[in-house]
Amino acid sequence: MGGVHGSRARDGNGGDAHAALSASVAGITVSVVSRRESLTPPASGLHNAALRTDRAEARGDAMTDIPPDDPTTRLFLRHALATLAYRAGKAVRGTPDAFGAHRQTPESPSVVEILAHMGDLMDWVLRMLGGESRWTTATPLPWSQEIARFFAAMKAVDDYLASGQPIRWEPGRVFQGGIADALTHTGQLTMLRRLSGHKMKGENYSRADIEAGRVGSEQTPANPKYEFD
Repeated sequence: MGGVHGSRARDGNGGDAHAALSASVAGITVSVVSRRESLTPPASGLHNAALRTDRAEARGDAMTDIPPDDPTTRLFLRHALATLAYRAGKAVRGTPDAFGAHRQTPESPSVVEILAHMGDLMDWVLRMLGGESRWTTATPLPWSQEIARFFAAMKAVDDYLASGQPIRWEPGRVFQGGIADALTHTGQLTMLRRLSGHKMKGENYSRADIEAGRVGSEQTPANPKYEFD
């Protein structure tokens, strides 16, 4: 699959390396990832050193005052995961294999490659919760299998948080890294649905029925009152 299977950026989520391709849609300028390599910038000694420093700082001096042993911290992380599940579920639900294979440009990552990266992010989050910031890159599966893999990986994270096991990584880093990056990529999926002709409705997500622990692909249907084209 080309560069998408290489190393990630220094914090493992590839978020700082996304190049942009401008496209005009209904008079609105939008940006999409323009290179497969943008998900996986090459590793270097400096990147590896930065990652080692990041690990040391995360386990030592806390970056935020968010207490890992506070039940509210655990509940917020679970709600963030449920929000991701709701939004990502809407982005992929009912889509054909052709959507998974879509590339906005010949050099862009395919939709299934983006979703595979999101699954890698969830695997990374799970390891962080257990005290290890180790990145792995999975080979993308066929579209329906990759959807299943992503939601299974997210459920594993939620199960860990629900179990009461200690959060062994700084909670702020857990959220701002893997979880927030997956939310960003979910926005890419929704945009690419429109660009590829597989349109979906927008929604006032503050009104959505989102509940901690509900992290499967099937979610409470949106209230049509709060959806829009």
